[in-house]
Parts: sequence; structure tokens; C-alpha cells
Amino acid sequence: MLAYPSIEVRPARQHDEGSARWVAEQGLLAEQDFPGFLRIGCGTFAAATYPEAPPWLVQLASDLTSFLFTFDDIIAEGEFRFDPDGLRRAAEPYLDIVRGRPARLSTPHARALLELVARATDAAPSAWRGRFAGSFEAYAQGCAEEAAWRVRGTPPSLETYLELRRGSVAVNPMMDLMELSHGVFLTEAEFAGPTTRELRRLGSDLSAYVNDIQSVEKEEKLGEVCNAVIVVQHERSLDRAGAYRAVASLHNQELDVLMRLEGELAGERPGSALALYARSIRQFVHGHYGWILSSRRYVPVDS
Repeated sequence: MLAYPSIEVRPARQHDEGSARWVAEQGLLAEQDFPGFLRIGCGTFAAATYPEAPPWLVQLASDLTSFLFTFDDIIAEGEFRFDPDGLRRAAEPYLDIVRGRPARLSTPHARALLELVARATDAAPSAWRGRFAGSFEAYAQGCAEEAAWRVRGTPPSLETYLELRRGSVAVNPMMDLMELSHGVFLTEAEFAGPTTRELRRLGSDLSAYVNDIQSVEKEEKLGEVCNAVIVVQHERSLDRAGAYRAVASLHNQELDVLMRLEGELAGERPGSALALYARSIRQFVHGHYGWILSSRRYVPVDS
């Protein structure tokens, strides 16, 4: 059992509808794919994970989530699901956009990303953009590494899996938006320091564990090997129930670490950028847990 308090996630219809309009305007999905997209609840996710953010940032987070889900489904886990080199080549023009270089593509996803980057960077100092670009680079690299393991057809070790999953779970760019929420930005030294690295690791790992527990049955039917439950089951020679318990235990240990670290920063440096960042990450993982239990993306279509 995951060690969270009772969390109620209410639908954020304004932001769900806003992202549905945005996805349609950007041309990110074919008409037949819209029902699946609407099952996600990207606006509800953003509202749950950024509870202190102003409405414009919640909508930005919702639209960024929409971009990442559709990019994942169509490109990273769609066309290039078993082609890591092809995925790296396909991702490079998108990385140019986030880096601030001239766009080499005019696809719907390229135009949408250009718009997202403009909205985000308008509200941030120049140094922040480099961090945001680094988060997308980690995402693309993690997705390519997942594709390589799918080609192999066997699960990686847990250590290897967590390293690549910290990129592919796509929490890094979402954590970057947390600084915009309060308008208080980490210095370059703070961002590069061990405390921030640990906070970001915890945010990514905790989100990955929850996602993997909820989605393992759906992913296993697709032949997925990059899932924490499958990885732990294989590495430790467990049955499925034992693997669930083991992953839940790993998650709960890490949640304890995050809660202690947040408490220490709040006590030692109240109101500081790092303390606000830790609070935002704790709010994110709690909200993510509540959302994933409510999202219809992770249940059968006929339910």
C-alpha cells in the first residue's frame, strides 16, 4: 500500500477543456484519437499537481502535459517504439526548439512546442531556459533508452531502469514549471547542488513508481519491459504480488526521504527558493497519486 494521505482530486473542467481546445487548434491528434486523449484529464492533473499556481500556469502545465502525452503516444512509444536511433534523430529538431535555435520542423508538435516554450520562457530568467532544455534532453534520452530495452526484450536492472526512467517519465520539465508558480527561481549554484538533485530524483522516482504500479497490466499486454513492477519481479524472482509489494515499499521509503527533506528545508530556510521547491515537489507527487487513481487513461476503455 502506498503511504499517502487521503487525496481527493476534483475535475478541473476549465483546464481540461482549455487543453482539449489547444490540442485541437495545434492539430496534435487525429479526430479518432480524441476520445483517448479526453480520458487523461490533463487539466485535472495540472490542477492537482500545482495547487498553489495561478490559473495561467495551471493551463500552461496542462498544455505541456498534453504535448508530452501525445508526443509519447504518437512518436516515442508509437512510431519509434522499437527504434532508439530513429527516435534520437526524430527528437533532435524538437530539442533545437527548446534550446532556442531556429526550428527545422513545421509539424504540429514542433509548432506546439515552440508556442509552449515561448509561454514558459516569457515568465522566467534567461538561465532558466537552459535548465528547461536540459530536462527535454533527458526526456528524449530516456525514451530512446527505453526503446533499446524493448528491442532487447528483457528488463534492465532496477538501477539502470531508474536512471533512464528519470528522463522518460517526463517529470523534469514539469518540475521546472514549479519555479514559475511562485516566481522565485533557484540560483545556478542551488540548481546544480546536491539538494536540488536529490529533490528532482525523488520527484521523478516517486512519480515513476506510482505510474508503473497503476499501468503495469496495460503495459504488459504491449510487451513492455520498462516498468518498475516488471523490473523488480524479474530481478528478484518474485511473483506479481510480491513485486507490487516490493515496489510499494521502495516508493514509501523514498516518500519518507522527501517528507523529511521538505521539513528540514522549511525549518532551516523558510520561504527560500529551495524550501518552496521542495514543497512544490511534495505537492506534485501527492497530486499525481490522487490524479492517477482518478484518470481513466489507466483503466480499460469499456469501463
